[in-house]
Amino acid sequence: MLAGALPRAPRLTVTVQQVRYFAPRDPAVPWPTLIEWQPEGLVWYAVPAVGDAPGVKVAAHILGRPVDPRDGPFPGIDPALEADAAGYVRDRLPGLEPTGFAAETCLYTMTSDEDFVLDRVGPLVVAAGCSGHAFKFGPLLGEFLAGLALGKDIPVPGERFSLRRPALAVPPSV
Repeated sequence: MLAGALPRAPRLTVTVQQVRYFAPRDPAVPWPTLIEWQPEGLVWYAVPAVGDAPGVKVAAHILGRPVDPRDGPFPGIDPALEADAAGYVRDRLPGLEPTGFAAETCLYTMTSDEDFVLDRVGPLVVAAGCSGHAFKFGPLLGEFLAGLALGKDIPVPGERFSLRRPALAVPPSV
């Protein structure tokens, strides 16, 4: 539909990610969305139970296995990631029961540098690398995209999310 509208299409990779749900110890206490970005080691995140979610979603942000989405579904659960998630909840999230339930997989669409594409090309606002990975950033990304649609600058370093950044010019290393 937009063929030829962009100087070049961003290079994107789709990977399989694994998430696990945990029950709050006190369901009456609201659970926050959190991202724990440690200087070394895994980046963990938790998303509260909303809608049809069976519990608080907890997962590590890792580079999953590259896949073609047309080959899905991808039901395989890695027991080592299951153990890592349970250990993380036990050690860092005392408000959750440490025994998880309802593990599932989902897809991430990402750029090679793991940053989103949030840019403007003429009258078009372009967003990419956002599926799965962007869910936890939804409200912030919505503000950025609305600003771009209104012709405003977004409050991040100029080239970080640009279509023209060097990371998008080379094939992803997988």
